[in-house]
Amino acid sequence: MSHAPRPTLAAARSIILETLKQTSDALGKDVTRARGGLNQTLWHAQQALGLVPHYFSAAGQDMLLASHIFPQQRGGTFVDIGCGDGATASNSLYLEVFRQWSGLLVDAREAAVLAAKDCRRSTVVQAVIGAAGQEGEFVSASSSAGHAYGLAETLDKDWLASLCSQTDYSEVRQMVTTRSINDVLAEHQIGAIDFLAVNLAGGEVALVNDLDFAKYQIRAASIENARGDDALSQAMEAKGYALVDYFGTAEVFVDPDTQAKLVEMMNDV
Repeated sequence: MSHAPRPTLAAARSIILETLKQTSDALGKDVTRARGGLNQTLWHAQQALGLVPHYFSAAGQDMLLASHIFPQQRGGTFVDIGCGDGATASNSLYLEVFRQWSGLLVDAREAAVLAAKDCRRSTVVQAVIGAAGQEGEFVSASSSAGHAYGLAETLDKDWLASLCSQTDYSEVRQMVTTRSINDVLAEHQIGAIDFLAVNLAGGEVALVNDLDFAKYQIRAASIENARGDDALSQAMEAKGYALVDYFGTAEVFVDPDTQAKLVEMMNDV
């Protein structure tokens, strides 16, 4: 019995380089939400070639932050809501390790918080973000298709349904008391925030509507939008922020001053 020849390392590298070129070309022409998938493909190709060894995000947000939004800035402040284990697909870890930033990491799950405390020097707290002092049902769901964690009332129903369709689906539901993001930030004496990362599996718009942007003077934010609708961008635009790009299912926003600097930077290229 014959076997097809296995691709050589050089051949595999050639394929990745071609993917890199094609995706870069497509990105130059695309101004729609499809950029999210293109940026993620580009990022995976760059990772496979070893071009981005010091970055940790799932789709390249941390490299955009480091190279264009906060070039050379050291000692900034971040807040990472839905931080997970603090390392996997983290949007804030690069800033902490290589730029000496610090800040606050928040997750609803005890196991994630313990893991994050083991690998991060910034403050890590366990909290279910929502309306202040409300009782809610928290869902932890998983299957071979992935995971979903969040409040039942805001959890992305389409994503949950895709997990439920797997034969190995399992879930745990428990009642929790939610906390306002403003209360958590005040408790930990957070002032101005250079970078905000949010991944709440569907609760992102509610957080944006609740967060006191005037008080915390956020410069840039990477916010997940798994639903892929316009509710998030509309909520952020109402707060005065501009959408600058898509990365996977995340959307990156900046304040007016940062947007002006980005425009100036691009005009100089």
